[in-house]
Amino acid sequence: MSLRVIRDGTIDPWWSAAIDHSLVDSVRLRGSNPILHIYRRPPTVSLGYFQPASAIDRPLAESKGIAVLRRMSGGGTIYNDEGQLIYTLVLHEKEVPSGSGAALTFTCGAVADAVCRLGGDA
Repeated sequence: MSLRVIRDGTIDPWWSAAIDHSLVDSVRLRGSNPILHIYRRPPTVSLGYFQPASAIDRPLAESKGIAVLRRMSGGGTIYNDEGQLIYTLVLHEKEVPSGSGAALTFTCGAVADAVCRLGGDA
């Protein structure tokens, strides 16, 4: 698999979400090679696609300088800050092995390989 890696530093939460939307469209609609986007965010609470906005206290978060956004994927609330490395892996569905265990092994392996290529220890 030829994996394109995009490394960003700490970027605006809404900008990172927009980049990830664009990368999904690039792979899904234009047939681009798989992409791994690596970045950090300032303090951010990210709600899953189907999660109700009432799941968080938005005024409290904003009073503490924590951005609040909704991501395109499902799942629960995620808190991120500069101390965490965040990644988005965008693949063609046909490239991911069937079965949850095989898919998890494949995707984690792709991320670990990319981190090693960048000089990290994975």
